[in-house]
Amino acid sequence: MKVSWLVLSVCIVLASVGAEVAVGLASADYSAPQKPWADRGQPGDLARSHVEEAASRRHEYTVTMGGTVDGRSCRSPFGVFEGWQQTWESNRAVRIENVGTTDVVNPWLSNGRNDFRTIEEVAHFSIEPGMSDREKALALWFQEITHRYHWHGDNSQLGDPVRVYNVYGHNTCGNDSICMAGLWEHVGLKVTPAHPQGHCISQAYFGGRWNLLDGDMHTFYLLRDNHTIADEQDLVHDHDLVKSTHTHGILHPLSRQHDEMEASLFTFEGEPQGTRSCAGLFTMDMTLRPGEALVYRWGHADPVKCHGEEPPRVPDTICNGLWEYRPNLSGDVWRRGTEGAESVLVTADGLTAEAGQTGTIVWKMASPYVFVGGRLEADGPGAQFALSWDGKEWQRVGTDLDEHFPIKGPARHEYYLKCTLPDGARLEALGIVNDVQMAPAAMPAMVLGENGFVYTDDTEGEREVRITHHWVERSTTRPPEAPAASLFPRDGGTSDGTDFAFQW
Repeated sequence: MKVSWLVLSVCIVLASVGAEVAVGLASADYSAPQKPWADRGQPGDLARSHVEEAASRRHEYTVTMGGTVDGRSCRSPFGVFEGWQQTWESNRAVRIENVGTTDVVNPWLSNGRNDFRTIEEVAHFSIEPGMSDREKALALWFQEITHRYHWHGDNSQLGDPVRVYNVYGHNTCGNDSICMAGLWEHVGLKVTPAHPQGHCISQAYFGGRWNLLDGDMHTFYLLRDNHTIADEQDLVHDHDLVKSTHTHGILHPLSRQHDEMEASLFTFEGEPQGTRSCAGLFTMDMTLRPGEALVYRWGHADPVKCHGEEPPRVPDTICNGLWEYRPNLSGDVWRRGTEGAESVLVTADGLTAEAGQTGTIVWKMASPYVFVGGRLEADGPGAQFALSWDGKEWQRVGTDLDEHFPIKGPARHEYYLKCTLPDGARLEALGIVNDVQMAPAAMPAMVLGENGFVYTDDTEGEREVRITHHWVERSTTRPPEAPAASLFPRDGGTSDGTDFAFQW
């Protein structure tokens, strides 16, 4: 076997701090390290932050991360069943907060790798001008296998690529085949389902034939020309096409048993027919009221907070961000953020009921990220709170909201919170803090060196948005130097057979 070598050199960037300032890791609760990174600090780790003010519809800026390693360099590729393996993460939190007096509509922070707000954006993210249909199909297949892994959950949620990429980061074969078909259709490809036993795969039409690309198992199979992608009938009639391919993903060890099992799924003989797609109606649209913030956080609560049929196989592939609302209860701006306020007075000491009345205030909490927990931080005597899913039926709640967002049940993207102020009660300050579930591959992460960000929104008129980044720089870990030369096989040399160990 002829062996050629590609030497990858590692460039260590030592950038100036610029606008960043050193801060304590626990300077703010939302930026404190989450699991598993809370237990993986090292002496010499340096916490950093950067604050950016955005006052226009589009705001571009750059943040520089120093050190020698980042989270991306400490992570394996995606596996089929394993998610990924990661030893350290440099990002801690990004807070996008409305510090103005008007609503901010559809805020988004892009690092150039996370623009997945609609199915159109997901479908066209990896597509470049001039691509052939084959290149489009493969680009979307590769994008799929680098943004999700095989794990079950809520079938009503996991058949939508926008939810999978942004919120969950996982689904199983049935939902994955729906997502793949929907993405291919959005770039103009014709699709049809395959019919393997106990498995779901979609096929895309290009090159004058059907082509089977399995996003769930991270595989496609080549004909014996080693170029043409096999369709379902090719695999039914020649199981060796499957058995000659590494099945079950890059993190899974070679296994003849698994290859034989995968090949045995292809038994259906018949013409391709029917279609498969997804509605693709979900978007990451959102509105931040004055005093409301979306907080991306790397890592998860302990235990992890998530939505699905059962806890995830790999909890470290889930992030628990925050959706936080702290209305300013002085003046009149807070009223515009409510669904209604009756018999409520604004006083120097907070909100109270009108004389002889019972005051009520109703807020609606809504997020494209699924709510998985929360708490209330209320100051003032006598205020009572209740929660409702429809604004009609209410249940009393205390300060801990976690029990109302259990792992099983409907996915909650919105709810209503009512504050009742009996005679003598007072609400001086309120924080509504919800835990949300996020998929880390679609979060605005930073890597070593300069990181360009683009903030955008759809607000008409003025806006005041504060964006705060928190991260940790580590310089005690240094990547190995590139080897000077190979020992076996020698560069350009040969090997007898394919069962050998590379040596440098």
